[in-house]
Amino acid sequence: MEKKSFRIGLLIGIFISIIFYSFAFNKMQKIEPLKQIELKQIEIESLQKEKINLKIGKPIIINFWSTWCAPCIQEFPEFEKLKLKYGDKIEIRMVSDEKLQKILDFKNKNQYTLDIVHSLKSMDNYGIKSIPATYFYNSNGELIQKINRGLNENELNENIEFLLKNKTERTTAVTQYTRL
Repeated sequence: MEKKSFRIGLLIGIFISIIFYSFAFNKMQKIEPLKQIELKQIEIESLQKEKINLKIGKPIIINFWSTWCAPCIQEFPEFEKLKLKYGDKIEIRMVSDEKLQKILDFKNKNQYTLDIVHSLKSMDNYGIKSIPATYFYNSNGELIQKINRGLNENELNENIEFLLKNKTERTTAVTQYTRL
């Protein structure tokens, strides 16, 4: 009787595992790649409701985030360090499409010196389905890389150093990283 119960339990376990892994695999296949977003497509305003035009001339990093997104909030100190480290060599814009007051409350509570801005378009209008999403543009305004996950300080430093060394060069392909 024990052997029969063991076999039945084993078969049920295998069956449940197959269902679970097929569901997880199917879910991973549905991750959509980040869309190409040109700088001119990004419509943002300051927290004082002044329209901002993104200008080429130096590398620009655009990070799409929200106040409710834990990985987004974890990145903020890393972006803050980079802003202090690189100063005017790069432009970093932290873009949220949430209500302006919610973004203001977040900024006032955390005292970041980063350029936290409000998007005039929803994330859906940009084709962004999950955040954080970070876009790296060279000094000509050309998209060099896009990353659809949280970043650490080393990853950000590497990407910024690449942008600074290759200020005007366009790479042949935009690289993209997504979290599975």
